[in-house]
Amino acid sequence: MGEKKDGNTWYTFQDVVQPATLRKALMTTFVLDMQWLRANLGQDTKLVVVESYNPTKEPQGIFQSEGGRVTVVHPEFAKQRYPIMHSKVMLLFYDSYVRFVASSANLIEIDWTILGNIVFIQDVPFDAGK
Repeated sequence: MGEKKDGNTWYTFQDVVQPATLRKALMTTFVLDMQWLRANLGQDTKLVVVESYNPTKEPQGIFQSEGGRVTVVHPEFAKQRYPIMHSKVMLLFYDSYVRFVASSANLIEIDWTILGNIVFIQDVPFDAGK
């Protein structure tokens, strides 16, 4: 997984997410391009995205689409002048493990193709005995 160059390992979104075997995902982001994201995930993948939004223009709440397969959450923000949710975390569920990803990349194409970002990845296997 990943490509070595210039002494660094470079990962594509597909390297990190492995869409062919991904079953469901919880992702948080500051900026979201849902069309790009859905094009880069398997169409059967259940998806929950918690995204930042402008509470003066968009409502807080939980919104479902694609027959409940996709859920977008606009969380409640603390009362402050410029409320934002800037975290970028993924919990990716596969048949035998969960992958935790903490990244500086938003869920938009440019962050995963052109801009350099950092990513931490940890796989945690399911305990088959429980």
